Amino acid sequence: MSSSVKPCPNNSLAYLATDGGGSTLYVCLTEDKSYEKDTLHKAIRDEVGSRGVGDNAIGLTPEDVTSLIIDFLQGLERSIRSSIQGVYGGKITPDILLPKFSESKLNPGEFPGNFQIARQGRASVMLHVEPKIGWEAYCKMLQQTRQSIDILVSETGVLEPLLGNLYYPSQTSPVSYGILLLRLTELILSSTSPRLTLR
Repeated sequence: MSSSVKPCPNNSLAYLATDGGGSTLYVCLTEDKSYEKDTLHKAIRDEVGSRGVGDNAIGLTPEDVTSLIIDFLQGLERSIRSSIQGVYGGKITPDILLPKFSESKLNPGEFPGNFQIARQGRASVMLHVEPKIGWEAYCKMLQQTRQSIDILVSETGVLEPLLGNLYYPSQTSPVSYGILLLRLTELILSSTSPRLTLR
């Protein structure tokens, strides 16, 4: 995502974009920030109504849109918990903030990005979650992380332990470290001996 992409101008929570007969409703949240459901409903209703096209522009009520957002975020949360359960047997607490919900509020957790959560004919609903550090800093962080992985992999020839440690840093994996030890030992044994060895 480009740092210049701002689908919701003026810090609004909802923005309806129309092009060539199609409509896209953007719901714009910020990473790890809680929102009142009633506030979201009002922002969606005000935006869709201000365009003079009524709720039928997207074929969904504000309450429907909020339900779709919650369904999407709950599915994301289940996938993450399932992944952790599959790898570690549920022995750890995720070190990333997962989406949270209550009767009156929702929080998207720490998952920035653009997510299409509904499409009906020529209308769609996009959930836009802005990184709390901004897109420029977020993209730079991702780029530096990727470069670090590339450097380590090129030096060690190992990817599996690095990915495991990045995604689940609070755990140690004997399998991952065993693979890393094996590869590093192979590198050492395939190299020439040092000219001088000191005790």
